[in-house]
Order: sequence, then structure tokens, then C-alpha cells
Amino acid sequence: MNNHSLSIAYHKWATLKVVGHIRTLPKEIHKQEIKSVFPSLFDTLLHMLEVDELWLTRIKK
Repeated sequence: MNNHSLSIAYHKWATLKVVGHIRTLPKEIHKQEIKSVFPSLFDTLLHMLEVDELWLTRIKK
């Protein structure tokens, strides 16, 4: 496995860990306002998805 494949595998593992944990939380917490860079867990996950899509687009070029 080369470094890029290892990085992608780690990123996938870490993302699934985060999403798995968030799935265990009550749904009302997902959009609850928090003191953070993003105003909610939902907004944080949306940002993660948008960045993943951006990088995937760049990698495909």
C-alpha cells in the first residue's frame, strides 16, 4: 500500500468513526447550537463532506 492509499484508508476509517459516534447521539443534538468553529454538529459534518468532495474533484483532475 503506497502513502496515498494509506492516507485515504486512514481518512475513511476516521470519518466512519466520527459518523458512527454521532449516530449514537440523540438526533436533537445534531442541529443544537454549539460553541465551535461551526455552529452545530450538522454544519461540521456538512463541511467535512464539502471538503471531501472538493479534494476528490482535485484528485480526479
